[in-house]
Amino acid sequence: MTWLDLPFRSGMSSKSDLRGAIEAGVPVGVVAGLLTTSAMVMVIPRYLDRGGKVFVDSGAFGAFLSGEEMDWREIMSRYLTLANMTDHPENLYVVAPDKVGDQAGTMAVLEAWAPKVRALVDEGCQVIVPIQAGSLPGQEMIKRAAALLGTRRFIVGVPSNRAAMSIEECRTLRHAAFHILGRVQADEEQIERIYALREGNPFAQINADANWLRSRMDTVRKGTEAERELRSAAALARALPPVLLIDHPRVEAVRRALEEDQNWGAKPAPRRNVQLELALAA
Repeated sequence: MTWLDLPFRSGMSSKSDLRGAIEAGVPVGVVAGLLTTSAMVMVIPRYLDRGGKVFVDSGAFGAFLSGEEMDWREIMSRYLTLANMTDHPENLYVVAPDKVGDQAGTMAVLEAWAPKVRALVDEGCQVIVPIQAGSLPGQEMIKRAAALLGTRRFIVGVPSNRAAMSIEECRTLRHAAFHILGRVQADEEQIERIYALREGNPFAQINADANWLRSRMDTVRKGTEAERELRSAAALARALPPVLLIDHPRVEAVRRALEEDQNWGAKPAPRRNVQLELALAA
């Protein structure tokens, strides 16, 4: 069994951060509503065409925290733009309309946008359908989502932050692919969640995303300052103004930090079987 197939580094929506992540060649996570036109029609499609993997979040979790309403028309339009601008939509992962922590609300908004969601599936995109916890079992939610979309060719999104799905319920899910929303690092709860999904789905693809940039902000800040000082010294030595250096120092700081980060999405040490160890030692 593998650990995580794709651990996406989210938080890369700004120009410099996205450029640094792409130069590092890692699976990238962005928020649809924060992307510039250039990112949607040039930067991200070119990365997808080169084989890069990009996870595009809808921003529903942020809206949930702030109490704002989602503009699904705009979000779905952005998804379709990205899908149409690349020759490899299979490298594009998008989150279908949902309502965090609300089963009924999620099914209602999914039903409203089912034709557009199915169009993304038919384009070849990897569509993540969040399965919210609630009164209905998770497997029943998967069944209903498949009925609405007329296909099971989607990835089941498993909430792991606010309104997280329980480990016990994860053990009951059966599907070909899963995406753990909002958590990557191998803490105790994440380890249990992935083992629970693997128990019933040994051949499933399991991906995850979390905000890498927020967790590494101090490293990136220090790296940016160091790069700025290095460029200033080089410019003085060559009698050239720093403005002639095209890339922002943060691009290099993000790239270097990503390449040096060996912990993000790393497989944890094997779990100890204490009972077996005691039996062998007896």
